[in-house]
Amino acid sequence: MNKLIFKAIFLMFFSLGIILSFVFYTIVAEKVLFQQQEIFTNILKRHASSFQREVDLNIQLLKSLENYYNASEYISRKVFKLFVEKSLDKYKTVQALEWIPKVEHEKREAYEKYAQKELNNTFTIKEKSTKEKMSASLKKEVYYPVYYLEPYKGNEKALGFDLSSNPRRLKTIQKAIKNRAMAVTAKIKLVQETAKQAGIIIFIPIWKKQDKKSLKGFVLGVYRITDMIKKAYHYNTIESSMLDTWLVDETDANNKELLFTNTKANNSYAKSDFIKIELQDKKWRLYAKPSILFYQKNESYFAEFILIISLLFTVLGSYIYTIKLKQNEKLKKLIDIKVKDLFSTNEELKNSNFSLQEVIKDLKETQTKLAEADKMASLGGLVAGVAHEINTPLGIGLTGSSHFLGITQDISKKYDNEIMTQKDFEDYLSTSQELANLIFTNLDRTSHLVKSFKQISVDQSSENKRKFKLKEYLEEILLSINNVLKKTNITVVIKSKEEIFLDTYPGAISQIITNLIFNSLHHAYENNEEGNILIELKKENKKTVIIYKDDGKGIENKNLGKIFEPFFTTNRDKGGTGLGLNIIYNIITSTLKGSITCMSSVNKGVEFIIKF
Repeated sequence: MNKLIFKAIFLMFFSLGIILSFVFYTIVAEKVLFQQQEIFTNILKRHASSFQREVDLNIQLLKSLENYYNASEYISRKVFKLFVEKSLDKYKTVQALEWIPKVEHEKREAYEKYAQKELNNTFTIKEKSTKEKMSASLKKEVYYPVYYLEPYKGNEKALGFDLSSNPRRLKTIQKAIKNRAMAVTAKIKLVQETAKQAGIIIFIPIWKKQDKKSLKGFVLGVYRITDMIKKAYHYNTIESSMLDTWLVDETDANNKELLFTNTKANNSYAKSDFIKIELQDKKWRLYAKPSILFYQKNESYFAEFILIISLLFTVLGSYIYTIKLKQNEKLKKLIDIKVKDLFSTNEELKNSNFSLQEVIKDLKETQTKLAEADKMASLGGLVAGVAHEINTPLGIGLTGSSHFLGITQDISKKYDNEIMTQKDFEDYLSTSQELANLIFTNLDRTSHLVKSFKQISVDQSSENKRKFKLKEYLEEILLSINNVLKKTNITVVIKSKEEIFLDTYPGAISQIITNLIFNSLHHAYENNEEGNILIELKKENKKTVIIYKDDGKGIENKNLGKIFEPFFTTNRDKGGTGLGLNIIYNIITSTLKGSITCMSSVNKGVEFIIKF
């Protein structure tokens, strides 16, 4: 076998390794991108859900005012104020709640005089001039003035403003009357607006009791869109900065209006993901793209690391396999020489039994070397195969492979210098076996860790039910947070007398156990303090029971009744938010339909009993 053939074999294995390395890199990179897309989609869904909930709450408030008007014959200015005051204190995103009566021209003067008397101040039905200044409304058949207004402070400019004097507001009024239903304006600039926020007004028509076809007026809600979005994202400001968002009104396909954005690129949302926001007949869409902060938080070089390690093993495997082929070729040539010598001296050997025995001995030694060479060639092929199937890099694997290369070069030098002994070769085989086991063990463990972490992360971002073994799943959870636990002196033990199968929400179980463990780590123990956490599992009256215990510093009796309340914490100066146990309580009672109780005393640890 000449040098060209050796080069061809090396290039063949090397090229195959390169191709498989890049194929594996592509698969891993696609999985990383898929995970990033899942994280982005979940954040967008949470944002849209929070904003939709804020919109629905504000509409519900306005509908309660509608019901109050429908149930009452007459509501005075004082009663109106008393009714809406508490609601306005609770819903800070409402700019104003108003009563807009339908005022015919012949009754205009009476309305103005009555309002002046109630307010003890000047009141005129007015409109905006072309120069954006307020002046008394010109004569027309019907006016729709802002008559009751709360809160008054900050909205003084709007009192008396005839909403029908503005084309956009008039169009919405006419739609509400025609459809006999709630109507929402397009984006407008509020009369009382001093900043650059966009606003909307929601009209709900009120009909006379005696004549359901006759309009009495409107209850009206005034909202600043930016204030509503900021309120919706209030509890997740870090997460909200991970998205570039645009709220767009696409009700008029020929005149799409940008209602809100947190970026300077106002028109960069065309190819973005979006979620619809439901608001009567409006077609609002919340568009979003990952922000720079999102990519910084979710940046991963895992695929590149996999590629580098795969290429290193490809080079190493190809080199070893080629070296063994060369050794095998040399041994085969040696056999050919010995066979030729055997035939040339056959007649002489017939006359000398001793010489014949020596030749036979040499032949047997040669055959033994050939068998050993075949074994080494097989070992080289195995290493080359492993090089293309490895799926996880480890420092120990790199160290082992480096040492492997060193001893291979040493044995090659001994062989080339014809000083290799059988013991040298046996030591080489023994050491090679140990290194192979070391590399395999660490790569297998890393693969198990990746699978465990993958299952736990999918479960926490998913709301799907599935069947699983409880103890086995909790062990997977501990494995996924092992990087945190190993930095402490805390031991976590799981006990179960029976195997418990569940068909429920694994993401909920994961979040409960993870939060309880982190709660213990942050609150129950001082830095580097030794401690024990015990998790007991059992079945009781067809219910699953999880008993969580730690032996930390416990909870004072006066605080036991408050621990599940939102924002209650005794560790605020160290960054505690007071939401951990409240989240656990909500998951157990809402998602799992169960219960949680706590028992504790100072310096005697804590015990949580969860039933579902």
